[in-house]
Amino acid sequence: MKKALLFLSAFMALYIAKAQVKEGKIIYSSVQTINIAGFSMGPGGPGGGMRNSNAQPRKIERKYELNFADNKMALTSIPQPQQQNAPPPPGMEGVVVTGVRVGFGGMGNMGNDDVVYCDFNEGKKVEYKETPDKFLLITEDIQKNGGWKLLPETKTILDYNCRKATRVVYGTKPSATFVDGVFKMETVPDTTTSVVWFTMDIPVPIGTQSQGQLPGAILELDINNGSTVITAQEILKAPDEKKLKAPTKGKKITREEYNEEIKKAMNAGGGGPRQMIIRQ
Repeated sequence: MKKALLFLSAFMALYIAKAQVKEGKIIYSSVQTINIAGFSMGPGGPGGGMRNSNAQPRKIERKYELNFADNKMALTSIPQPQQQNAPPPPGMEGVVVTGVRVGFGGMGNMGNDDVVYCDFNEGKKVEYKETPDKFLLITEDIQKNGGWKLLPETKTILDYNCRKATRVVYGTKPSATFVDGVFKMETVPDTTTSVVWFTMDIPVPIGTQSQGQLPGAILELDINNGSTVITAQEILKAPDEKKLKAPTKGKKITREEYNEEIKKAMNAGGGGPRQMIIRQ
């Protein structure tokens, strides 16, 4: 009996110590499947009036580093070696595909020098972004009500006990068309289904997305049934303190102002061949 109590005490001490991991570094891998079929193409390039149906989906792989301590976090991109672009699929001649931009304000458009910083003590989020002509600081309150549904399913990721949560968001998204030499952006209905696995062994509401919305670190995220999958690959106990600083350089704007700037830039297209920037 005494040995059983000692074993139980040791087990509980180990569990509590693990459950109180409140600082460290998480390395994530991200795989996005991009379907570039459906753009209007012609024999001379975009705008010829023919729809391209031969373009094959592309997979874009990236890595991210998330440092956290003192109820704060900083997410940065890990630069990857440049990859040679494959020959364009039939009908895609004249379009330069260099990566993909997914949505407004998500990590899909995170550049190598961009930073997402959250201070959960203050309830504030600052996102530093570099654009071709300016530096921006997007400031906003951390959204605590994400509409997540907690489920009873569990699994282990990197020796951390994780619980499942799901969410469905109905909204809109930008859609691009290029017909008869005219590049046009329009807003269309969109449904985003997300499945996450989070751990309360790291009781800090961190992750590559949805910061502040779940009672633990998000170690795996699946958006739209595999369209984007982000998974923790390594968890270290020591954070990089130099990266845990709020960005200060750049023009301060709100998320709404940033979204408007992006929409205006994408609607400013004219005729002629265009470069389709696919950036992650």
